[in-house]
Formats: sequence, C-alpha cells, structure tokens
Amino acid sequence: MTNEDHGFIDSQLKIFSSEGIVLWEDEMEENFTINIPLLNDEFKEKYNELLNLFLDFDEALYLYPFERLHMTLLGRIPKDYDVGRLVSGVESFITDKAFNFKLGFLANNNQGVSIISEPKFDLYKLRMDLREYLEINGDDYTKYSNIYEKLSWVNFMRFRSKPAREFFETLWNNKEFQFGDFVAKRVDIILNTSRTVDPSKSRIVKSISTKA
Repeated sequence: MTNEDHGFIDSQLKIFSSEGIVLWEDEMEENFTINIPLLNDEFKEKYNELLNLFLDFDEALYLYPFERLHMTLLGRIPKDYDVGRLVSGVESFITDKAFNFKLGFLANNNQGVSIISEPKFDLYKLRMDLREYLEINGDDYTKYSNIYEKLSWVNFMRFRSKPAREFFETLWNNKEFQFGDFVAKRVDIILNTSRTVDPSKSRIVKSISTKA
C-alpha cells in the first residue's frame, strides 16, 4: 500500500461522522460471490481485542462473528450465470496458486468499517482476468475509490443505528490496528442474499483449495 493510498484511507476516516451513515440492511439481491474466508485461528484473539474497543457502542453496531469474516475477490455475479463455467473459470485462476496478504489498518465507507487486506500479489490483474474469462463486470470497487480494485478488505462492522461521537474518536485512535500476515487456504464460490454471509441465507457452491 502506497503512502498515497494510506493517506486517502486516513482522510476518509478523519471526516467520518454520523451524518453519512447508511444503516445496515442484511438482505440483498441474490447473486454469486467469490470469497476468501479468513481461516486463521491465530487471528481470533486479535479480533476479539479489536471488538472489545467498541463494546461501549455495541447497541448501535452489528459486529461480525469471526466465522463470517472474509475478503471478496469478485461479487455481484448474476445468479443465473452458468455454474459450471463459473467454477471452472475460478479454478483455472485459483487452484495451486498462493494468495498472501497483510492485514492491518482500519478503513470505512458509509455502510461500515473494515480491515485493510493488502495483497502480496497483483489482485487488480486477478480481478480483471476473472472478469475477462467470465465475460462479466461483477462488482465495481472503484465506487469506493480506485485503490479498492488493487486492495482487499475484511468487513467486520455495520451500523444498526448512528453511534455516539465518541465512537468516531475510538475508531480514529485505533486506525493503525494490525493483524499480520495471512495465507489464503481456500476460495469459496457462494450463492448469497446476505451482506454478512449469514449461513441461513447463503450456500457454498464450491470450495477451491489454494497453495497455502
């Protein structure tokens, strides 16, 4: 992550306030999404440490269970897309390849807060290769900023209601929170209607092992 990218993320956190918040609605239009689950038990303690920072604001927040934490490689793939082509396409780019990340620094948009996941490979190229092979656009991450096509992130917080002013101070004061290195063990293709990947509203179509 460049200094410019880091500066942009900090600038968004600095101006973050209750005025721009969009309250959480879990339901979304059914579609396929290509996710990397955060399978690392060593992160559980760090994650609980992070959540503890925000316990005073718990009533205003939805905090993800650790088991639902993930990164999205590409989302909003139409639900009527040919499953066989989707699986074979993802397998061709994922199987026996290594996907390493460094997790750290908090970021936001108007819908929630996330942990930045900096890839140690060319994530932008992977996304573009998937779009080209599948002949779809999928989700456009430039809607947040151009930097989010080359970076990934782990959403961990949504807003049930608008939190108090002290929440934003706590978020700013802990914006440098670090997890460390992460090696992806698998990639999941999910048919999903939940923004938080609620297991009652989502189904894993295929899990593909990586070179962990």
